[in-house]
Amino acid sequence: MPLVSPLAYQKQLLNTLGGEIPPLAIVGNHSSVQKHKVFESDAAIWVMNGKGCTLPRYDLVFQMHQPCDWGGGWANRWLRDNTTVPVYMRKQYPDVPMAVPYPFARVFGMLEKVKHHARRLRFHTGTPSYAVALAILQGYKKIEMLGVEMNEREYTEQQASFAFWVGFAGGRGIELEINCASNIFDKPLYGEKPLQE
Repeated sequence: MPLVSPLAYQKQLLNTLGGEIPPLAIVGNHSSVQKHKVFESDAAIWVMNGKGCTLPRYDLVFQMHQPCDWGGGWANRWLRDNTTVPVYMRKQYPDVPMAVPYPFARVFGMLEKVKHHARRLRFHTGTPSYAVALAILQGYKKIEMLGVEMNEREYTEQQASFAFWVGFAGGRGIELEINCASNIFDKPLYGEKPLQE
């Protein structure tokens, strides 16, 4: 069983920092983040998948894939041998001691008033959106995002979900610093350019 539940993890952070929720950095796997100053800050740092575990510092890991997609030998060994860092996963895996089941029901509960064809919206198409949604649920007040570059073909299906949850966080009054995903957020305002040249 994991040593850290979602609420226990947050309480542990609060105790460490004198009762204040720290800023959070959600760090993607783009090579630009390797030497980023965030690793020297007091922010809580959440990373993704096996590559995230190679970064200088991290407090929480997301591995939301099926076991066949965990990333091979080194990543699988890290998941089995890690006994200190919580790993959010789709469910509890007996061979992953720090696995914490992702709280799907509580996350989707935040969308109880958002319906799609008369059913509560269930919208996650990539790990970054899972991370943003969990940060909202856990009450973070400031979130920085970096290294989440969604310009490769694999990530085109993840863009809309990431943008949705970033907007949801902003709508909740969370302070956001988005230092990534320029292909999503750096667009001219609609109507600024003529539709026909």
